[in-house]
Amino acid sequence: DTPYEFIFMDPPYRQGLVEPTLKNILEKDWLAADGTIICELATDENLTFPTELRLLDERKQGQQRIVFLSFSSSS
Repeated sequence: DTPYEFIFMDPPYRQGLVEPTLKNILEKDWLAADGTIICELATDENLTFPTELRLLDERKQGQQRIVFLSFSSSS
């Protein structure tokens, strides 16, 4: 019943799972108000974040990209 402060995501690359998973996390209220989602995906994957989330940081190494997301201040 308690939302998570950190959620780590590492779905299979290029399977279209990141966006629906992010939406599900938000719908289920699994992320705490000050929480962070850390998501690994392929560097060439296009991603549209839900408007409730903002990009905090992004790091690339080889074929992987890691994005750090939190709630937008306007949410």
